[in-house]
Parts: sequence; structure tokens; C-alpha cells
Amino acid sequence: MNENIFVYALSVFCIILIFTIFRKKKINGIMHLIIFFFYTLPLYYLMFFKGAGGAAFTWYFYLFIITIVHIISLAFIIFRTYKKTS
Repeated sequence: MNENIFVYALSVFCIILIFTIFRKKKINGIMHLIIFFFYTLPLYYLMFFKGAGGAAFTWYFYLFIITIVHIISLAFIIFRTYKKTS
């Protein structure tokens, strides 16, 4: 089993949460989508193409941690948004 599957799953889950925000507040969704691509594209590039000598694990770890922090912040925003509307 490929070890990168966890980062892929987290990225997909983060995008799903971003589109959940996008339904309620479009400008916040666009902002989070730009932030998401701002950190994932360089880290995926470094992980796949500049990961020689064990450096890929470093980029994997950074991507994993930053994505989890982003997911937690998105969950907090979604909770706060839906709590205000109900």
C-alpha cells in the first residue's frame, strides 16, 4: 500500500470542507482554496520531484501537519457558521 494515500485522503477531505464553506460564504471559500493550493502545490512538488535521500518524508510530514491544521480550522469555521444560521 502506498504511504502517500493518507495525504491524498486528507487533501480530498480538505477540499470537500472548503466547498462546504463555499456554499455559504463564497469569498471565504475562495480564500481557503487559494491558501490550500498555495501550500499543497509546492509541497507535493518537493515531495515527488525533490525527495531524494529521505527528504520526501520531510515534505510529507509538513504536508500532513499543515493539512490537518487547515482541516481543524475549517471544521471550526463550519461549526461557527452553521451555529449562527440555526
